[in-house]
Amino acid sequence: MNDDSKQWSKLLQSIANGVVIPIVGRDLLRIEIDGRQQLLYEYLAAKLAAELAGQIAPGPKLGGVADLLKVLNPTTYAFLKKRADTMPGLSIHVERVGRDGRIELRASGSISSGERKGDTLFSLAESVQLQKTAAGLRAEVLKIRRLPNEP
Repeated sequence: MNDDSKQWSKLLQSIANGVVIPIVGRDLLRIEIDGRQQLLYEYLAAKLAAELAGQIAPGPKLGGVADLLKVLNPTTYAFLKKRADTMPGLSIHVERVGRDGRIELRASGSISSGERKGDTLFSLAESVQLQKTAAGLRAEVLKIRRLPNEP
């Protein structure tokens, strides 16, 4: 086995053991349509909006993309009074999305390896409001409260 194959095997084994968590960035999801580069999810959002035109209930429409983690990470760790680099990454579960752009979600952090692997360190309920701006959608955290840790 050559050196590259050994490194790949070692990486894959580390991923399987939960020691390494691969993160796929949004820039890996770029596509080219009609000679124009764009992000896959922006393209899909526009296609979905066009497909559903006239089928969506009346009321305000918030079309676009907002990076919730960009808002949630600093706000959540500030609420916990912890530095992000000392805590696990956030696990986000969307509970409800309202027509008014309000998103109710649950954020939690769990230990990813070692003797306490899987133990929940914190569990929070968070309310986020999406607002349309000239630059696109903007997300703002409205409320955070602690929840009991789930086993």
